[in-house]
Amino acid sequence: MIAFTYVLIGMFFCFQQQEPKNQSREEKSIYMFVLLGWVILWPLFLIGVLLKGK
Repeated sequence: MIAFTYVLIGMFFCFQQQEPKNQSREEKSIYMFVLLGWVILWPLFLIGVLLKGK
């Protein structure tokens, strides 16, 4: 259940990304890498935002 919630929140951040138009093969791979980063590393992003706000 915890893993599902973790991935679900990461997918929320992925849906916020704009998919580039007329993308080449390299741009597609970079875009997919960024989405993977959001799914895995979103807690670090939130911690950084919270620490920066203080």
